[in-house]
Amino acid sequence: MEEAQRLAYEDVGDPNAFMLIHSAPSAGARSNFHLHVFVLRHRWQKAWLYFVLAAKNLAQTILMAVGLNRRG
Repeated sequence: MEEAQRLAYEDVGDPNAFMLIHSAPSAGARSNFHLHVFVLRHRWQKAWLYFVLAAKNLAQTILMAVGLNRRG
């Protein structure tokens, strides 16, 4: 949290202008837990990020359903 606040403050001058997303090992190619830090200035940017992530997850789900997933 402190690092995310520092990054947000350095980038946009607001230590609370960030969003953290936790990813589990099964969420992608990485084999461990990890965090993504997004520094966002405006609410529309947060909405856009959620839209992009939802589209990505929907595409992954569809690919898994038709057997084209890249995971085991």
